[in-house]
Amino acid sequence: MKHKLEALFSSQDRPTALFAGNDRVFLKVVEFLKEKGLKVGRDVELIVFDNIPFAHLSETPISFIVQPAAEMGQKAAELLFDQINKSEREPEEFVFSSRMV
Repeated sequence: MKHKLEALFSSQDRPTALFAGNDRVFLKVVEFLKEKGLKVGRDVELIVFDNIPFAHLSETPISFIVQPAAEMGQKAAELLFDQINKSEREPEEFVFSSRMV
């Protein structure tokens, strides 16, 4: 991932914002930015699709898109038990609301 960030930030048209799809990517991006002397909120904006514990303690202005993990896990378990019990189900789509913090 570091080499991709290197390429992205060495281009003439450097990004002004990044989107991290999960906490691991977020941590790698923050580590990279720190190595380069760049600051989130000053040099680049950052949005993370997840919510790491203790993120609220960060001095860095980061937006998180929080997912309803418990609700998603409950639905996944329900679907798994249905499969184990061999109940026939039509394919369904489930949409869970998220919120930005």
